[in-house]
Amino acid sequence: MRKFPLCRPVFALLSTFLMFPPKLAGQTTSPTPPTSDPQAIALAANGVDEPDSDGGSGGGDCTMDGAVDQSCSMDGSEGGVQCPDNSCTGVGTDANGNQYIVQFYAFAGGLSGYFNPSDLAQNIWEWNGQLKTAAGWQQLTQPYSNYMQGMLASILGVNPSALTPTGLTGGNADFTISQQVGNNYIQDPDSGCSAGAFGTRCDDPDLHFTQMYDNSGNPNGYSLHMDSGDLYSLPFGPIVHGFIDVILGNTIFQTGVPH
Repeated sequence: MRKFPLCRPVFALLSTFLMFPPKLAGQTTSPTPPTSDPQAIALAANGVDEPDSDGGSGGGDCTMDGAVDQSCSMDGSEGGVQCPDNSCTGVGTDANGNQYIVQFYAFAGGLSGYFNPSDLAQNIWEWNGQLKTAAGWQQLTQPYSNYMQGMLASILGVNPSALTPTGLTGGNADFTISQQVGNNYIQDPDSGCSAGAFGTRCDDPDLHFTQMYDNSGNPNGYSLHMDSGDLYSLPFGPIVHGFIDVILGNTIFQTGVPH
């Protein structure tokens, strides 16, 4: 029976809809990561068709990621996508005329195409129909991070250099601050802060402090970001936080939740 190949499924890509940044391929095996964002490569006319296989111990009708006799019943339920014209690999030519062995990939956000596998052997983000390297993602989100750094510094009453950017998580810009800076704000009676199972949270503005520790278990600064709602302010705080910071922050506000 004819066995049609499927694209490389990346089930971890569903992190886009969970409490994680939109990181797609979490591999870090490339010795020389590309300096530019990965681009889809046009497959040559003589694309390589995956071979038929009559062997194997299973009884399925499909091949996936080169493994034969996979059950086709997983195609829809687990995100498999059939390769165009059953060509999962082949020779491709990029915009500069360079040729590479390419493979078909499909990602959770809907992007698919032929890519040089070495371009994806690193941390990759999918955003707005594009793949971004770590450098590309940082460049995209840097203006928002700078904006939030200035805003939080003003709230804390410190110089912006007192906040160290650590990236975006769920659309919120994260920073680290010293133990003293955090304590000065948290212990101010007017800050409206309260500690709980999900860190120290302050209402109006909605700041979220997470205690950090050194190797000896001693308090060693805080991680900090601004939320849209205070998780401890019942009943509406968790609703606002869940909808804006968790759901929208991991979808349409991936590059920065408005504040």
